[in-house]
Amino acid sequence: MRRWVSPRVSWTPQLSYRGAWTADGRILALQHWNEIRNPSRQAELQWRPPTTTHVSLIDTLAPTVAVRDLVLRPPAGESAPADVFLSPDGAKLIGDTGNSDVAPARGPWTGELSVYSARTGALLQRLAPWSWNSADHRPGHGGSPRELIAWSNASGSRLILLHPAGELNVLGVLAGHRFSPSAAPLPRASGYQELAYALRTASQVAW
Repeated sequence: MRRWVSPRVSWTPQLSYRGAWTADGRILALQHWNEIRNPSRQAELQWRPPTTTHVSLIDTLAPTVAVRDLVLRPPAGESAPADVFLSPDGAKLIGDTGNSDVAPARGPWTGELSVYSARTGALLQRLAPWSWNSADHRPGHGGSPRELIAWSNASGSRLILLHPAGELNVLGVLAGHRFSPSAAPLPRASGYQELAYALRTASQVAW
């Protein structure tokens, strides 16, 4: 068991909701998230979304502490990669990027999954593009677009994820460049509304 100590800084380097492990249980990927330690109204007004995402890859079986830090840069005009996922073979880091953090309050939001090299941090490809009408206020729609990966095969070529479609976050499978919604409809039994709301506004999904 080892302990990593945060630096003495004015903000809290809080880890993301969860880390991600390689299939062999050796490498742990942790996404960093900066938070204002003593929030004030002025600090909140001055806050700007981060322009890059920092990820630490920790070799948990190395005899001495071995941490490799990567900086993931989004495509021009898009937000920093969010909810970064590590493919089981340890080769790719995949995160959601888009214009929702940089676009005006009204108008369409767009984004894609951005795939990065877990060795260099270089952007390799884009997958599963989505668009979201932020002005859609129909019942059962709205909330925020979230593209979240729950499961991946070894290479990252097949994913189970939440994907924004029609102003809903839809559970389905991404194989190559094709997204297929889950064939099983949500049950309209007790708790259906809660389940539908949770999928639409989910901040986390796990397999």
